[in-house]
Amino acid sequence: MGRAVHDWTFPAPPELLLGANTVLVASLQYRSRLVPRLIAALGLAGGPLIFAAASRASGRRGDRQVGAAASECLQ
Repeated sequence: MGRAVHDWTFPAPPELLLGANTVLVASLQYRSRLVPRLIAALGLAGGPLIFAAASRASGRRGDRQVGAAASECLQ
């Protein structure tokens, strides 16, 4: 089962999840006022930018610096 989950999720770049998570956490912090509103607003503005950059780069696997650095570490 673990292999099936890995094969299902591996094609998605991790930055897509990072962008979605950033928006989720920033919206929760904005509502609860745990941090100053300006900081939470930066997360609300930056999350979609991260998501858009990841979706734009998802077709170009060779251009992703994170993946290249990770593959070098594993060798």
